[in-house]
Amino acid sequence: RWTEHRNATTGKWIVPYYFADGYENLNYDGHTGTVSMQGIRDHVAHFEQLTCIQMKEITSDEFDTYTNRIRVFWNYDQSSNCASYIGRAFNGDQTMWMRPDCYTWNSGTTTNHEFMHALGFKHEHVRPDRDDYVVIHTNSATNSNYVKMPTSSWEDISSPYDFNSILHYYPSWMGDAYSIGLPPNGVDRPPVSRTYPFSEQDIAQMIAAYPCEDTDPCDGDPCPAG
Repeated sequence: RWTEHRNATTGKWIVPYYFADGYENLNYDGHTGTVSMQGIRDHVAHFEQLTCIQMKEITSDEFDTYTNRIRVFWNYDQSSNCASYIGRAFNGDQTMWMRPDCYTWNSGTTTNHEFMHALGFKHEHVRPDRDDYVVIHTNSATNSNYVKMPTSSWEDISSPYDFNSILHYYPSWMGDAYSIGLPPNGVDRPPVSRTYPFSEQDIAQMIAAYPCEDTDPCDGDPCPAG
């Protein structure tokens, strides 16, 4: 987790990120790197507004202070469009791939989806209890993004299964069935509707994982005895 730095004024956890050199010069399908950068900034500002996390854009002058940081990057030769590692996977720079149109995807939820991955959150539809709520058609949903996580790696805070989570995939039509369906037979389309910028349960889970700093009413001044 990203728990090395707190904002001294707000007490929020600081997650530093920066844009790779030249990102502003990218262009994909009419989406420029400069416009993408502003779109990303606008999206991640909601973390600070709604949770105990501050996504802080830093400059190279701050690299000595923030030795572990997210590097927002993309190049024309790669297959990864919008992607992140789960959690703080490395010391130093940790790459997040953001094609210049990613900030527009899924009604704007994709940017925060990837930043939530970087915070350590996996997809909603891989929860250990997901079989009670969805059917994954493994003949079409074949990659690791659909593999159910083991119970041993799940931090259960009694949060209900959330079709509104920005970490839930939309079902895709695969010719004879949706990639994700509803029990018992998986034929019906699940009611996935990502809530921008986060669902209520997304916020609750982030606050549970990155709790706000407790305020001591006697901080800095000894409390009376008793």
